[in-house]
Amino acid sequence: MAFDGLGRLLNWGRRPMTILVTACGGGYLAMSYIQTRLNEMQESLTRNRVCTENLRRRFEQNQENCCFTILALIPTLSKQILEGMNVEKLVEFLNQTKSQARHPATTNPITQSQSPQLNGDDTESENTRNQKNSSLLDGSSLSPITDIAEKNDKNNATPPLQTSQPDRNQGQEIDFLVRPDGTRIQKRSEIWQEMMCLSFSRLLASLYGIALLTLQTHIQLGLLGRNSYLRSIISPESLTLDDDEIRDQQCILPKCNVLDPTTERRYLTLSWWYLHQGWKKLKDRIRAAVVEALASKNLKDQVSLSDLQMIFESVCKKVELEPDGSDFKFSSILLPSSPCDEVEALRCGGMLPEDCVVNPQLRTLLDETQDFLDCPDFRFVLSSAMNRAIGLCTTNLCRNSSLTGQDPKMYCNAEAIGSRFTELQSNNDSQPWENRVRIVDLVPIISKECHVILNAVPNEYTEAINETRELKEFCSVIYTSFDGLT
Repeated sequence: MAFDGLGRLLNWGRRPMTILVTACGGGYLAMSYIQTRLNEMQESLTRNRVCTENLRRRFEQNQENCCFTILALIPTLSKQILEGMNVEKLVEFLNQTKSQARHPATTNPITQSQSPQLNGDDTESENTRNQKNSSLLDGSSLSPITDIAEKNDKNNATPPLQTSQPDRNQGQEIDFLVRPDGTRIQKRSEIWQEMMCLSFSRLLASLYGIALLTLQTHIQLGLLGRNSYLRSIISPESLTLDDDEIRDQQCILPKCNVLDPTTERRYLTLSWWYLHQGWKKLKDRIRAAVVEALASKNLKDQVSLSDLQMIFESVCKKVELEPDGSDFKFSSILLPSSPCDEVEALRCGGMLPEDCVVNPQLRTLLDETQDFLDCPDFRFVLSSAMNRAIGLCTTNLCRNSSLTGQDPKMYCNAEAIGSRFTELQSNNDSQPWENRVRIVDLVPIISKECHVILNAVPNEYTEAINETRELKEFCSVIYTSFDGLT
């Protein structure tokens, strides 16, 4: 009877017990699965956060390395620009002309280092102008330019410079009085016109030179930093991998084309080309644009702040655009254009003779660099960087001269300048409140500002360009462009 009762009890509770056990077991398995998935998600988030933080830290370190590298390369670029576009030499020649005009030779004919006597009946006003320019330039040797130009304005004729008497410096002066296009400067008025064009050309060459050097350095170190990051995350020492992951890594390694140290040195050495050869093409392009923009102006003309801004915009448009309106390819300036030039850049840059070769890894890196230099994003970043540089330069020119406008911040604030290639209205009736200065008074300030751009420490121009938001975004794209490597 007892067993019969137990059997009836089990038969009665079999279904509820089955349901209870099934529910408990299913709940346990579900909770285990959920907990496992949550742990995996947490580990994945932690791993992604660590990788992101590591990438961010490496990117910031890469940007700092770019800043230090730029500061290390600027002195080389500065020497090339200041020696290749020597405004001070023209000023020295004009000062000699002025001194010889005050004390003319009585018997000897006029040589190339001499010029016909200038009228000297305005000594008092001349001294006043000297004091004004000297105060602006803190004793700069460029201040007598105003005096010489003022005296020349009193002469009805500008006789040519003669070279009838030999001199030991005659050959140097003859070379000095030859324009880049091969034509000779024969009149004093042409010297002053040349000085005006050369001053503006050197100013814009300095701004473009630093901007292009900054972009080139960021591209180079960005690509090398990206490869360094890849090398760190796929190295066997970085993670503990199982057999399948190791096999996957071995398949990835050849595709990533990780660079060896020698190839990296070759790649960085190629920057020698821009610092010693490529900048000359940039100089010629800027000079041609400046000569065209200033063709209708002379040192006696007065300009306002908007006029100066229009000159800058006109030159920049001609530099950055081809005559047909297409974008100019700055890769022809920043990179060697032929295999012979590449080998020459490596040799002159200090590489050993056996290392002066372009291997497949370096060729791939150069091709990728050229792709970045020729892409529309590079043009956009360069325009943004030049906006800030020209804005800062205009601010300094305003501070050192009497140039003001209806809203100085519109022109002088680097953050407030919009598109440079827009039509600016310079109607005097619509802007009667703008102060105007003579170009002859502005040239010494421009010439002095070139030294600030190239030699100042700390350099506010490089800091302004490096802080450009578009540049940082462009660098982040370069640093994370892994699609072509995996």
